[in-house]
Amino acid sequence: NSSIDMGGGKITSLQDPENEQDAATKAYVDRLTFTPSNVQILEDTIPSNLKTIGSSSQSPTYNIDILKILIIADQGSPKIGFYDLDPNIHNGATITVITPPTKSVDVFFDLGNTNDGLDLINNTSSFSTIRNYTYVFTYYNYNWYYYFIASQIF
Repeated sequence: NSSIDMGGGKITSLQDPENEQDAATKAYVDRLTFTPSNVQILEDTIPSNLKTIGSSSQSPTYNIDILKILIIADQGSPKIGFYDLDPNIHNGATITVITPPTKSVDVFFDLGNTNDGLDLINNTSSFSTIRNYTYVFTYYNYNWYYYFIASQIF
């Protein structure tokens, strides 16, 4: 149990922690922390406009590395699509989507099984949210899983 003085130096190439006392990178902590920059509001006034959630390689509307909470505004006909991601980077990524009391949201999933950057949102795997419910989406091994809870936020 001794201290190591880094002398102002950096620790680089650190893996994600596995045990309680493991060191963590800033990127790892940022993925788990809710801050105002993690919250986005989808204000969609264009009914056919699909907002996508994915990784920076796909040029999505909302980058999963930043987004933690998506609040759906009470206007338009919002649609959101979830891309496949690299499980080596994004397994366990979670996004909370809060829907308004008067709007259901169309949700589309990419049915691909790789993150090749060319994935398209395929509407054969889609559903509409229940109004005034909160949905929690979690990504694991090229699949998005979700559950929903009643919400009285709006």
